[in-house]
Amino acid sequence: MAFSLARNVYRGVGKLPLGKRFLERGGKELIGQSIPGALITTGISTMVTGNPFAGALVGGADLISSSILARGLASTGLNNFLAKRGLPQTAGRFHRSVDLSKARTMKDIAKQPLVYHSSMPQNMGMLVGSVGSTLALEPMFYPQRTVQPQQLAELRYMTG
Repeated sequence: MAFSLARNVYRGVGKLPLGKRFLERGGKELIGQSIPGALITTGISTMVTGNPFAGALVGGADLISSSILARGLASTGLNNFLAKRGLPQTAGRFHRSVDLSKARTMKDIAKQPLVYHSSMPQNMGMLVGSVGSTLALEPMFYPQRTVQPQQLAELRYMTG
């Protein structure tokens, strides 16, 4: 389910004006890493509010904000700025995932796929996106507590 959702999200993002640039250099992988958190916030928000629309809205906002924050921390401009000042960079890295049972020679190792490992600041950005979207949107959908006329009558007789 998450893989088909990821494919649809990639296609949709790729059609946006800056979408192809966003998907490059780890953006596609960061969206994929943001999907599980978005699914969790969707389910929890749906249960808490009792409104599936609220859950979908919170989950969508989570996916968008988490992906944008994590991708922003991997931007070239930010990392060049940090490198000039001698500060640690915030971008994740691509590493070759080597299965030693299949890779016997250097040619076999070169054929192994590249895997994107997000950095700690990017993981924190995804967490902030999840928590922030939940705190910002979910309270709008909480059931409103209104005082019923019967409750008002009971209060009047109890105090008077």
